[in-house]
Amino acid sequence: MGGIMLWARRSFGYTAAPGVLLVSALGGVVFAVAAVADNLSGGIRTDLSVVVVHLVISAASLAVLAWFLSAPQRAAAKVRKPRLRPGAASGAT
Repeated sequence: MGGIMLWARRSFGYTAAPGVLLVSALGGVVFAVAAVADNLSGGIRTDLSVVVVHLVISAASLAVLAWFLSAPQRAAAKVRKPRLRPGAASGAT
């Protein structure tokens, strides 16, 4: 729902997107750590490719989160203040 709201450029989408991306990133890391711990303790065997896929998804989520959070700084850097010619502020021609 947050992604749809963000796509529609609704304020709730901009509020929910960082949280959804953070949950996606942390969920993948937690799953990968739990799978490796299970493999080491002799529990359920998880294929290494599954762990790698979850880590890649986590890295992608973190990259998009970093890009999303840096967007206001990029937008502020692009805004240029109008330049006034000398004497324009005083009304002189």
